Amino acid sequence: MGLFQTRALPLLGETPRHFAPKGALGIPRWAGQGIDPCPAQDLRGRSFAPSSEDDMAIYSLNVATVGKSTHAPGTAGAHIGYIAREGAATHCEAVHMPSSDTEARTWMDGYERDARANARIMTKVRVALPRELDHADNVALARDFVADLTGGRVSSYFAIHDAGEDATNPHAHIVLVDKDFETGKRVLRLSDSTKDRLAA
Repeated sequence: MGLFQTRALPLLGETPRHFAPKGALGIPRWAGQGIDPCPAQDLRGRSFAPSSEDDMAIYSLNVATVGKSTHAPGTAGAHIGYIAREGAATHCEAVHMPSSDTEARTWMDGYERDARANARIMTKVRVALPRELDHADNVALARDFVADLTGGRVSSYFAIHDAGEDATNPHAHIVLVDKDFETGKRVLRLSDSTKDRLAA
């Protein structure tokens, strides 16, 4: 995948130590062919320069699950309400489920009611977004990440938090329902044991 691999912005005159592979934003691969992996301008012509040696994109990704037998009823739906709440979410999108937060919560509650007793209801992902990118680019990055991860085969919902208290900590909350919407089989298998993953 590699879409959320980040690059350090070097101090002027410093040799770059990190690089990002080509991903959703078209950042070129660097393998010593004389390509500057950290140019003073991004591919859209905007210039950016670090203001201090502490300015660097920070990578962070957290994954957790919500299960029918491990969480209180309605937890999955409540999580969608939390990530899509007014004043926190600046952008929300859904695939194979409603995009409205109230309709998505109702959909998730219905999915939970119909699921078997020991079902994993959803996988929650929280991923940091680069502060160097503007809102539109971070939305595109999150959208591409979800599309690459799911292949459009499972229900997903994501919310961008990048304003107010989160202005200096932009991140995306992603909800995944690991069930192929056509076949009903698991696709992502994110929390499988090594044994189960090898058997699949």
